[in-house]
Amino acid sequence: MGSCLPRGIGMSKTIILSDLHIGDMSDADDFYTSENFEKFILFLEYIKDDEEFEKIIIAGDFFKLWQCKVEKILQMYVDLWKVLLKLKETKKEII
Repeated sequence: MGSCLPRGIGMSKTIILSDLHIGDMSDADDFYTSENFEKFILFLEYIKDDEEFEKIIIAGDFFKLWQCKVEKILQMYVDLWKVLLKLKETKKEII
């Protein structure tokens, strides 16, 4: 079965992120202590360099706000914010 898209038009890729529960890098922060932080940074770097990815949707529970203060999360995860800003510079849409 052939594609319904005209030639030269491809499908873009969308990433949906949910339930990361990013905390404050304390012992109670499972996102950090499980080494998911490093893996997530590598994943975002991969997406940044792949031109087929056009959109990133943050669906919910990105932060662990019921347990941590926003100011502390912002302060502790500077490397994450830097990568997200680089993603934005590549014209990827972050929703």
